Amino acid sequence: MFQTFVQSNIPPQFGAEIDLGQGSAPGTVYFSLVGGWYGPKSQLANVLSPLLAQLPKDPEVNLKTGTYLNSVAVLGEDSLDTTDTFYAKSLMTPQSSPMSKKAIKAFMLYLANQGYSSSLVGSRH
Repeated sequence: MFQTFVQSNIPPQFGAEIDLGQGSAPGTVYFSLVGGWYGPKSQLANVLSPLLAQLPKDPEVNLKTGTYLNSVAVLGEDSLDTTDTFYAKSLMTPQSSPMSKKAIKAFMLYLANQGYSSSLVGSRH
């Protein structure tokens, strides 16, 4: 669903990431969409509605307004400490060969089951 959404014609003013982790019980996965919208506030609902319509139940939606630096702090887990260094890595699937539904299902089942019992740094639950 997210993969299809990001391949649609979303405006460049929208940037987002998904966060997957341990759910509240074995067999579940935590899913969060975090991002920034740098366009007119009145247009955000139209951008998000195709994605929100695909979710299986009513999602919890928390929208906050602020500056660009506010969004950097949120995405950086409330730290704007520039005196330390960090390492980040992003794994992306090429746009020309997105993950198949079979691969997505296998990945989510792994996260929900074997991944649930692993020790994750920064686990949400």
